[in-house]
Amino acid sequence: MKKFILLLALCFCGATVYAGDDEVTRLEMQITDVLTPAQPDQLRTPEWYAEGWIDYAMNSIEVEINQFIGRATVVITDMSGQPVAGATIDPRFTTVAILPLPGEGMYRMTITGEEYLGECNFMIE
Repeated sequence: MKKFILLLALCFCGATVYAGDDEVTRLEMQITDVLTPAQPDQLRTPEWYAEGWIDYAMNSIEVEINQFIGRATVVITDMSGQPVAGATIDPRFTTVAILPLPGEGMYRMTITGEEYLGECNFMIE
């Protein structure tokens, strides 16, 4: 019985050490708000309009918008301006879009709403 408990403890410790690798699988993207909604009758404004993450484990880019900006179009272009991926987010249905991760290189993500524009340059290695 003692051997079984010792074996179980070693397996648990080994799984804990193995799960603690240092590989980064999810990176936050720094989206710059170029144009934000400005309406004088709004007393409160959100702290964020759009957020994005590069998820290497899922091989995707996740974009979330605040429903405050309304319907938004997300477009990822390469440095020559050619679109690589895109999606439209309608907050009546969802506030999240999942886009495929492009190949290695430099890219620009643009999020455009009726009164919002956000941009982010990023690199995939």
